[in-house]
Amino acid sequence: MSKKITINILDQDSIQNAINQINATKNKINNATKQYVDTLANAAYKVAETNINESTLKNHVHLRIEDLSTPDAACKRVVAEGEDMAMGFDSLLGIEYGAGIHYNQTPNPDADADGYGVGTFPGQTHAFEDGWAFKDEEGKWIYTHGVKATMPMYKARMEVLKQKDRVVKGVLKK
Repeated sequence: MSKKITINILDQDSIQNAINQINATKNKINNATKQYVDTLANAAYKVAETNINESTLKNHVHLRIEDLSTPDAACKRVVAEGEDMAMGFDSLLGIEYGAGIHYNQTPNPDADADGYGVGTFPGQTHAFEDGWAFKDEEGKWIYTHGVKATMPMYKARMEVLKQKDRVVKGVLKK
């Protein structure tokens, strides 16, 4: 987006006209930036929500968009919070990285960098080839195959990266 402002005569009206054009351009850029941020945040939210809903733990993860914008900058982020299910098992970490090799032959691509991964359940000591067992609050042994990694936040980030160039072109054309 290029804009040329020309002042032919240096008088008060011409200078005021140039200032008005600059302010109009500034407002247009601010509105385009807000639209860009809104569009990408909503796209990320939708992908994260879809992938959370694919998990059996969907009712234990809470998703929202936080608006961190200031008068000078548009900024939003998608936030997902998991619940502590039992013994330090966070529902969001469970569906982001997976728990149990049965459902998770391929780990989340960010697992190593983030320090998480399939089967990194804190205190896990009763693992078997195809699952593991843990004691519930009543002391009863529960056998599980684990939780499939639907990777809501990873996939939301990938969606933003996929759409960012197309969205910026779209908002700047207006």
